[in-house]
Amino acid sequence: MAAAAYCSATRILDRQTGQMHDFRRKKGVIHSEIIAPIGAPLWVYDREELWNQAEAAENNSTRRATATTGREFRLALPFELDADDRLAAIREFADFIVHSYGVVVDFSIHAPDVHGDKRNFHVHLLTSDRVLTGAGFAKKARELNIANGGRSAIQGIREKWAEIANRHLEAAGVKCRVDCRSNAARGIDDLPSVHLGPMASGMERRGEASERGAVNRRIEHLNALRQKNMEKSATRDDSKMREVLKEDRRERLTSSEMLIKAKAQAEERLRLRREIGLMRDVRER
Repeated sequence: MAAAAYCSATRILDRQTGQMHDFRRKKGVIHSEIIAPIGAPLWVYDREELWNQAEAAENNSTRRATATTGREFRLALPFELDADDRLAAIREFADFIVHSYGVVVDFSIHAPDVHGDKRNFHVHLLTSDRVLTGAGFAKKARELNIANGGRSAIQGIREKWAEIANRHLEAAGVKCRVDCRSNAARGIDDLPSVHLGPMASGMERRGEASERGAVNRRIEHLNALRQKNMEKSATRDDSKMREVLKEDRRERLTSSEMLIKAKAQAEERLRLRREIGLMRDVRER
């Protein structure tokens, strides 16, 4: 529930605990929207009601203490697209998730941080953990639970986002493309960074060191060292290759010289044989 309030920069009251989650002072939320299955109750479009209903749906769960009410997907949006194209791409992606799994999607598009990378447009997609019907929340959408074998579904979702994003990029005349594969699958040996989250992000913006920020700085340092070592290795490899080419050239020159010398020696032997033959002819005469 706190995540829903943070992502949308709104205020949500948790009716079960009485806690108020108020993030109305948060800046940078460009657009928020809720997309639900056809025939969903009207209360689903009230964010506070939606997530309180999601919490209430877990009250009869045998694992209430550890039950999840929602899942979050964070996507980087192509900065090459304009605001309308980014919104259209996200709406199409949210529609895909809603129609594929029967869940509710509550998404918010965020602008780049004031002191961060100006290209970092991104979206937070919150999905309900249960399927929504006309009567309310029903069974769990277990296809999205990695612990229950949902890894293939998550990979399919990643591939769908890449397909949608690339189609919009192509329509906008942009040459770059989104690749949903991991660094390892793309042959990139860099260590992945960790997501900062709202608390650590706020600390870093205020100039305060956070634990996750420190981890990312360490990862960035290690990746830089690795890249430097790779460049040195490549330079050494280039030097070795140049030496090999020089040696090969020397060997080829030596071989050519030997062939020329051998040919000259053969011609000289032939000339001597001819002279000896002529001398024998003169004697016999």
